[in-house]
Amino acid sequence: RIFFEKVYFSQNKNKENEKTLTIMWTDEKIGFTENKHLLISEEKIRENRVKIVKLISEKLPDWKIFIKPHPLVKSVSEVKKILGQISNNVSIVEPSEPADKYIEMSEVIVGMSLPSTTLFTASKQNPDKIIMFLNLMDEFLGDVYKNFDGIEYIDSEDKFINVLNLIYDNKYHKELAVNSGFDFSDVNELLDYIYSRHLKTKI
Repeated sequence: RIFFEKVYFSQNKNKENEKTLTIMWTDEKIGFTENKHLLISEEKIRENRVKIVKLISEKLPDWKIFIKPHPLVKSVSEVKKILGQISNNVSIVEPSEPADKYIEMSEVIVGMSLPSTTLFTASKQNPDKIIMFLNLMDEFLGDVYKNFDGIEYIDSEDKFINVLNLIYDNKYHKELAVNSGFDFSDVNELLDYIYSRHLKTKI
């Protein structure tokens, strides 16, 4: 935490805005299921993401919602093409903008498959924030944040809706671990953990 604060976060300090949520938009076009490794088509990926954005905007109508595309996403127009007509409370920001800026200014951070280290960084940047990881299509490697302290792992639409309702009603309470076993020293250590954990679940 001290290292992140001095070297990383200090460059992107922004006051947190109440009722602000950021969706971390990954650049994957297709996927595979975890159990049978079946192909998840580009169309299914698009439909899932549209559903996620619509659910958030509908359940949190008076919130400001940002979509922060991964830097590998070519442009804002690429995301707009997928989403089509979006609600007035949803804004798509430039892929080149730093993720930390939106982590710092948001009350809620939402990640989706495939997993990245962004949510891990967010949990270190501010452990009190509501951080969710969505795995609604049982994607390959989609369970790496399951049972991860400080990150709400969501694998069903019903659970997702329930959490959004709790947030809207200001009744969501984040459970913070007293002594987390996931205090990695750097990103490489996190990636080693993710890889080894996935292998162990397959043995």
